Amino acid sequence: MATVKGLRKFAEQAIKVERVLNKDHVAGSTGRVVYLLTMADRYAGVSQKEAVAKMALPKDAVSKLVGSLVDAGLLTQARESSNPRIKRLATTDSGRDLLRRLKTALQPPPPLAAGVEGQPIGFDFNSVEGG
Repeated sequence: MATVKGLRKFAEQAIKVERVLNKDHVAGSTGRVVYLLTMADRYAGVSQKEAVAKMALPKDAVSKLVGSLVDAGLLTQARESSNPRIKRLATTDSGRDLLRRLKTALQPPPPLAAGVEGQPIGFDFNSVEGG
């Protein structure tokens, strides 16, 4: 059973990831983009067929996502010389940079000093009555 605190943390992280992707004008479902880039980075040379199997999505959906990430310069797609039907995926320098920025965005912020002017005060969802 998910807790309110756990749901809040998940939502905060999702918003942070979306913010980074939106800043770079990266199109596509946030989770799918991050999953595919992470997979291509972790398993350089992963085949597009393997990506389809791991993502459990229709082949055309993954192909469209791969195409948009290639067009954005975040991913490379190369046909294997021994078997041109196999397409290998790998992250580019820009793709790896984006993943680094996403990881940085998900790091917990330093604690805020209470009452310091100009700094937002955190909202405690657990303090809401009836929650």
